Amino acid sequence: MDFWTLGFLWGCGRISGDYFLVQSKYKQYVKKVRDVADPKRSLFPVERYAGESWRLKLPLSNPYVQWMFSHGYEGRIGNTQRRIPEFDSVEREAEFLRGYFSIHYTFDTFVNKKRVVPRLRFFATEMILERLNQHLHGQVGTTLKKVQKHSKNDVCHVLYYTSKREVPVIIEYLYLFTPDNPIPGEKTGLTIASCDVRRAGRDKG
Repeated sequence: MDFWTLGFLWGCGRISGDYFLVQSKYKQYVKKVRDVADPKRSLFPVERYAGESWRLKLPLSNPYVQWMFSHGYEGRIGNTQRRIPEFDSVEREAEFLRGYFSIHYTFDTFVNKKRVVPRLRFFATEMILERLNQHLHGQVGTTLKKVQKHSKNDVCHVLYYTSKREVPVIIEYLYLFTPDNPIPGEKTGLTIASCDVRRAGRDKG
């Protein structure tokens, strides 16, 4: 099993009749999942109010979908108790989290006392964000944060990182901001260099 793919499916898929639907406006991710989980399947464009997105239909008998069912997947819509599986190694959990949060985050900056500060936010249920919180603390030494409620959604919560030391470490560890993962630039028009967090991280600011 490819655990990045499982993480993405867990975060961006849903059950629909006899199929498991994967949908995202980021075609490169849906294609990546297709190439791993079922290379013979086709992608379909779907027009939505927010623009074009891409859909992949996997049969419920697919080994990746069956793995999810056997490890506690119960669907995502309205599920406030939604959680992710336990893993037998840190490496597998890391890959799963990389897949899950590959698009469930935003990156931007804000001004605090006339200084530009990076802001990295992750979005999921409280239980899933707490797993990410603990994982990053254990693996890269981030300080434990308090998961916050989302102002407009009872299910979704937010995990914030604003440290100039921690943000670049997290970005590197989760493989965010790579050539294969241009999502934040598309969402915010920013790059790491634009808020100078790489230099700030080396300077331990």
